[in-house]
Amino acid sequence: MKIEIEVPLHPTEGEARVRSAVSNLFPKVPLSLSQDVLHGSAEGRESAEAFRDVIFARRILDTVRAALVSNLQNDRTHLLLHKQAAAAGKAVLASPGESPLGELRVQFFFNSPAELNWLAPETAKGRPIDYPDDPKPLYSGFGTIP
Repeated sequence: MKIEIEVPLHPTEGEARVRSAVSNLFPKVPLSLSQDVLHGSAEGRESAEAFRDVIFARRILDTVRAALVSNLQNDRTHLLLHKQAAAAGKAVLASPGESPLGELRVQFFFNSPAELNWLAPETAKGRPIDYPDDPKPLYSGFGTIP
């Protein structure tokens, strides 16, 4: 799995604050500034673990998975997230142009469907389905599926 992040930086925003917002969801993705846009790129599941933990804890798997699948083209997909919510450590999906300061754009590149299933698994009765090829068990806060 590879992640690429792009976040516009507006004159009314402090760079440190926007960096902090991104780091709340993707702490293992290094960021660089170029022409008022923060860019980041990282490979491996560990780069998405914090984001995965947030969507599991907030119980928004169905919403995130639906957006990922809806935007899926071959091996890549993307999400738009509200910067203000990210600053509070929350993942809230945004629509293009919805946020006055722009959105945090996250692009995911998957090597296999198992990576999408690891990041945002399908659910049954509101609980994530465990996949046999998942090397890391799902978030324990949901318990087991009967």
